[in-house]
Order: sequence, then structure tokens, then C-alpha cells
Amino acid sequence: MSILPKATLHLPSDLPNGREVLEQGKAVGRTLNIGLSLLCEEMGVRSELEYKRKMRDEGRVMTTMNIGLQTWADTARALRLIHNECERRGFRIDRYQMQMDRRMGVPPKSRLRAAKET
Repeated sequence: MSILPKATLHLPSDLPNGREVLEQGKAVGRTLNIGLSLLCEEMGVRSELEYKRKMRDEGRVMTTMNIGLQTWADTARALRLIHNECERRGFRIDRYQMQMDRRMGVPPKSRLRAAKET
């Protein structure tokens, strides 16, 4: 038996038809021209999926690194250092995931008191 109260969902009566909205979205999607990422350009592929398949077929595991320092300047400097060191060692990081400092969501005057990232 659930201890949670039953939720009652009340949708506005003037919402558009969901199937129609979906079809409109698909039509818009077919008109978009998606550009290539730098990774795709450098690797001569049309999509990251094509790149992943290429790496799989070559027996190579793709790598991802999370990074995000307290300022963009520090993050950019770290990215350059990591990229250069990886190149020197013959290693490649395929993708970087940017981690934003949580203090960015705190009002500027309160940031000094907010917990810093580790």
C-alpha cells in the first residue's frame, strides 16, 4: 500500500494535440542542417555515431574526460595542457564534458560564501 497521496493531473483544456505537435517538430527537424563538430571534421565522419562505429571497428575505446575549473580561463588553459600532453604521449581524449562550478547559480555577492568545487 502506498503512503503517498494520489496525484491528480489536471491538464489545461486548450493544449494543442500532442500528435500534431510531434509531427510539426519532425517536419521542422527535417529542414535543419546540423553542422559538424570539430571531432567529426578532424576524423572525416558525418556524425559522432559514425565515429563511434569507426572506433569500434578499429578495436579502439572512445574516451571522455570531465573538466571544469573555477573560471573559463583556467579551464581553457587546462584543456590546452591536457591536449598537448596527450598528443605528446600518443593518446587521444575524444570528448570533454564541461562541468560548471555550482557557484555560477548563486548570486554574485553570495559566491564567496558558497562551497567551492573540489
